[in-house]
Amino acid sequence: GAAPPAGSLLADARDLRADNLGDVLQRHPRLAEVAYSYVRTKLDVRTLPRAAKEELVARIPLGDVIWHYEELRTGPASDEIVDGRLAQCEQGGALQASSAHFDTANF
Repeated sequence: GAAPPAGSLLADARDLRADNLGDVLQRHPRLAEVAYSYVRTKLDVRTLPRAAKEELVARIPLGDVIWHYEELRTGPASDEIVDGRLAQCEQGGALQASSAHFDTANF
């Protein structure tokens, strides 16, 4: 088939790199909301620049952040982002995740 239109989610996802991750997530917030698993297969998250990791920590579902925190943590800055996001959660509310990690069938 034909190549996806330039600037589309599909075209940008195919061209995803460490140096354009922040821009792609800003243009296509849905990529962060539902496709962290894709980002992890496309990029080695452990080697991403600090700013890119912090962008992910701020944008991907909080459940995914917690599940993958070892690879996403940058230090106090990412800790503060998570603390802020946790403070905004409703007491007793469920964490959202783009993956099946928190599916009750897993427990």
